[in-house]
Amino acid sequence: MLEIYSFDLFPYRNLTAFPGWPFPNGLFDPAVGPATYAEHIEEAVLCEELGFDGVILNEHHCSAYGLMPSPNLIAATLAARTARMKLGILGVALPLRGHPVRVAEEYAMLDCLSNGRLIAGLVRGVPNEYFAYNVRPAESRARFEEAHDILVRAWTEEWMNFEGKFYQYKNYTLWPRPVQKPHPPIWVPANSIETIEWTARRRYVVAQTFAGTALVKAAFDQHRTVAAKLGWTPPASTYAIMRHVYVSTTDARAREECEEAVTYFTRLLERSPNVLALYGDTGAGYVSAGSFDYKGMKVALDFSNLTYDRMDREGWLIAGSPDTVIDKIREQQKETGFGKLLGVFCFGNLPHEVVKKNLRLFAAEVAPAVKGS
Repeated sequence: MLEIYSFDLFPYRNLTAFPGWPFPNGLFDPAVGPATYAEHIEEAVLCEELGFDGVILNEHHCSAYGLMPSPNLIAATLAARTARMKLGILGVALPLRGHPVRVAEEYAMLDCLSNGRLIAGLVRGVPNEYFAYNVRPAESRARFEEAHDILVRAWTEEWMNFEGKFYQYKNYTLWPRPVQKPHPPIWVPANSIETIEWTARRRYVVAQTFAGTALVKAAFDQHRTVAAKLGWTPPASTYAIMRHVYVSTTDARAREECEEAVTYFTRLLERSPNVLALYGDTGAGYVSAGSFDYKGMKVALDFSNLTYDRMDREGWLIAGSPDTVIDKIREQQKETGFGKLLGVFCFGNLPHEVVKKNLRLFAAEVAPAVKGS
């Protein structure tokens, strides 16, 4: 059974200039901000009415690409306005948080507020945000893994003592505790060899975000290979794939209605050259040399040459008539074996009413056909 989620990054729709990361905050209009958040929240609440399995949120900083420096605030808002669907945060950037126990506490609080509907996504964050927070990228993986261990122990142990390289705690006890036992499900985006293997060892849901279908297949196959060596066979529900999705009456109408928004989205992501200039070819240790070369990772990190045609050809974008979208989802599902579709139905500068139309058409014409596939 395919699970379907709406993945909303909360992009800022009103830019006329794209200077690259970091975005000067003079481009943000405080008068537009309240309406922007209200629209995205309304779109998320609509997903429950339409039968989506959940919504997925994400943390980003210093960018119009995602207006969620604290996705937990949005999750708390949605917990109060929904009753059924899952609330996924994919996720909190652990190495950028001063105290991992604060993440454990807030996630536990969200699990209580939502009555056990939280998906606890964990990410390292993108390299440029380490620059913004003045955290060394080379420490990223070690900080992430140490913080992860603290979270799991805080959720599952009555008292915790922890003596690590970056964090130390004595007699820590978590209040409140999460509803889900032993803890909320953990999802992790894995775009490096190391993280793919790390998630396989822990049997976590592994997500692929900004990658074409061929790279997604390679990542999931690598995960399955590691899992097999560890003696387990992951079900399809272990694999989540993010795709930009747009549905209209015909293929031509879909392109006409969303191509400008695709271009807007790619311009928001013209940040990779800045990252490479700041950190060098391997992000000053953020990405290992092996992962940087892994299946063209250096190319995958460069969003400046993305176009509608390339995104469509490589599978990043699933757009067209209901029948076309159904066929593309089934094709990618057959090739990669994913069991969770994280659809980005709001991207770039798509107007609020267009996003709602996209969600409704997908729910009515596409979801029933692919849910059981």
